[in-house]
Amino acid sequence: MGENAWRWMLGIQAFPSLLYTFLIFGIPESPRWLVQYKKDKETALGILKQICTETTAVEEKKAIEKETAQEGNKESIFLLKYLKPLLLAFFIAFFN
Repeated sequence: MGENAWRWMLGIQAFPSLLYTFLIFGIPESPRWLVQYKKDKETALGILKQICTETTAVEEKKAIEKETAQEGNKESIFLLKYLKPLLLAFFIAFFN
């Protein structure tokens, strides 16, 4: 290989990356995300039916709806009380 060995080492990584990129489109969306943010209960139920049995899918959908209805605390990570840990995490990663 000689002087072009580094190009082969970097270029060969493109094949698994492209394969992963194409295969990721076959993964269904998260049923929990569909129920919570998109409010699309029918699609979520369809995906749950693909994953498990129909009775389990209906029970799981009801559990997801119950859990998302109970979530009332929408605390943001960007509050002032989290400023110091966020800055520490950022700068440790940056200088690493």
